[in-house]
This record gives sequence, C-alpha cells and structure tokens, in this order.
Amino acid sequence: MESHEENYQQNALLHLRKALAAYPEDAHVWIQAGIVAFKLKEFQEAQRCFEATRNMVLSEHVILVRDLYLARCL
Repeated sequence: MESHEENYQQNALLHLRKALAAYPEDAHVWIQAGIVAFKLKEFQEAQRCFEATRNMVLSEHVILVRDLYLARCL
C-alpha cells in the first residue's frame, strides 16, 4: 500500500496494470484499476477499465458501483 508516500496512487495504478496483464479475466482487478484511475482523473482509462467488465461475472452490488463510476466518467 505505502499510502504514506506522496505518489502511492500512481504506484498502485502501475501495479494494477501489471496485475491486469497477468490476470485479464479478473473483473475485480479491472474495477480496482478503474477506481484508482478515476481518483487520478484518468477518466478515459477508468472508462476502459469499467467497460472491460461488461461481459464478466460480478455481483449485483459491484455492477451497480461499476455503473455509477462509469456514468461519472462520461
């Protein structure tokens, strides 16, 4: 986590991108990457991450959260 460091969110996004390269079928990693990208105001990347999960299995709650973030990206 290293949340005490100033650039921890950028580092987290870098590690999430690596995780996505290794596990592209994991919808929850896509959601996490999307949320971090959103927080960094990387709205296009966040949108791509959220849209990547449209055909993946997620709980109803996570789908609703995803859709909320996706709408905010637009």
